Amino acid sequence: MNNTKWNALFSELNLIEEMIQYKAHYIDGSMFPDHETSYEFTPELQQIWGNFIAIEYVDVITIIKRDIGKLLEPEIVDVTKAILEICNEHNVKVSVINSGVRVWGYHRHGEILELL
Repeated sequence: MNNTKWNALFSELNLIEEMIQYKAHYIDGSMFPDHETSYEFTPELQQIWGNFIAIEYVDVITIIKRDIGKLLEPEIVDVTKAILEICNEHNVKVSVINSGVRVWGYHRHGEILELL
């Protein structure tokens, strides 16, 4: 994907009211956030913005658990449908992963992806 497409997609994802978690994987094999941090994903989408041409994919967590008290089970919020609709509007290649949606910016030649 090009910069314009990433910017449009990220701007639209920022409008979702829930705090969505992200992880970017770059074509050189690096990730943000990386393995050395104490968190696996980040809600700070702005930190991913920048070198879009280097993004291989971004994982988006679409199932959110909200604690509502110590004695009650957490509330589960599923924003999968909303995120898939946004990706579809922007004609973005996505695949479903265990934790949510993987948005593809680039895929390697010969690699077979299960896209939606």
